[in-house]
Amino acid sequence: EEAAAQGLMAGLNIVRKRRAEPALVLGREEAYIGVLVDDLTLKGVEDPYRMFTSRAEHRLLLRQDNADYRLMGYGKSLGLVSQDSFDAMKARYGKIANLKRAIETTGLKPGPTLDAALLRRNIEMPRAGFGKSVGAFLRRPEVKIQDCLGMVEGLDELDSDHLEILEMEIKYEGYIRREKENIERREKARSIAIPDDFDYDGVPNLKKEALEKLKRLRPPNLDAASRISGVDPPDIDLIHMRLLAAQRSA
Repeated sequence: EEAAAQGLMAGLNIVRKRRAEPALVLGREEAYIGVLVDDLTLKGVEDPYRMFTSRAEHRLLLRQDNADYRLMGYGKSLGLVSQDSFDAMKARYGKIANLKRAIETTGLKPGPTLDAALLRRNIEMPRAGFGKSVGAFLRRPEVKIQDCLGMVEGLDELDSDHLEILEMEIKYEGYIRREKENIERREKARSIAIPDDFDYDGVPNLKKEALEKLKRLRPPNLDAASRISGVDPPDIDLIHMRLLAAQRSA
């Protein structure tokens, strides 16, 4: 699969180069192929490269259930996806977004549907729970989105795959939002300078390999540090937080 991914991107970009078009570079937050290409081109490898999911720091965004949403736009722009397929995908996710808003704004009401869900999941619902949104009910760890069918108009029109996407988006909304904020913060932090005398030993939880290489190479900024083999995005986050703390205390 790793070789196939490289062949796909190489062939695609050869065609784009012949057309005098810019290369397509997928970000680490967009696709596992983006992680693979970024690792190989920036950090290099000494052993055959294997695409473990642990290499990706944005796994909440790189789910198999949302691959079409993440990548079909590129396929459409490259002429690999028909307009009909693209429009159908946009319509599906538009419906999911509308239902997500409905779930968050529809109040939880007593009735046969709720009674059946409470009995099925062995949940005791205090009276104070009524009036909260269906979304708040769904966020309970023991509740599944199938328990909410009939509580929100149109929810039962989604197939099982898209119900699963909707459930993930609601249950993990806070984590997904935080992940997107981290991506934006990392992009803004790339140009932040690292002082020549920066104390890497004072950064807690920095990996041993990263610590040794950073002390030896002394990169001038976070972008350069991120390109060092063995220095991963979590290491960059730790250094960034230390730099911010030093600025606040200065």
